[in-house]
Amino acid sequence: MPDKRTTLKSYFQTGDRPTEAEFAELIDAALVREDSGAIIIPVNCRLGIGTTPDSGVLLDVNGAANISDKLSVAEAEVKGPVKYSGYSGEAPGLILYGKTDQLEPEAGVDGFRIRHDLGFFGGSEDALVFEKTDSNHEVPDGGIAFVNTGSDEEQKLAMSIRGNGNVGIGTDDPKATLDVRGSLVLD
Repeated sequence: MPDKRTTLKSYFQTGDRPTEAEFAELIDAALVREDSGAIIIPVNCRLGIGTTPDSGVLLDVNGAANISDKLSVAEAEVKGPVKYSGYSGEAPGLILYGKTDQLEPEAGVDGFRIRHDLGFFGGSEDALVFEKTDSNHEVPDGGIAFVNTGSDEEQKLAMSIRGNGNVGIGTDDPKATLDVRGSLVLD
């Protein structure tokens, strides 16, 4: 069975008179280039680069792809490892955030940021920063929880860090700078 490209070429052999339907098929199969330079793919068409696209996806890329500016993704599913390599100068590098803007928290929205900060401790002393953001309170309510979840799907709290700086081990409501519920061994 000939591929689409071969079929379309066969409509335009020397001396042939393509039909209106054949012209329509050619137009529907083509990418449309706007005056702005943008390439528009017709609605409900799938694009495969280096591959035939899987059903259910509009764009399928087999091979490396470079993006030199921002990439916005509404939802992502990653199959395999994620590697982030490099940033330059004073740029913050990779920032993961949710329900908050990457640089300034949005008023009325709680969220989080996980980022690398080159001068967090001053000078060139960098840090990996886990941050709970709270734009409603000067001292954030809530906090950061470290939990373990087994096959029962029940989250079991191991440690909490509250917005006021109190750390709890075995408790989600530490009453002091360090609040340990359970046994403590000091060597």
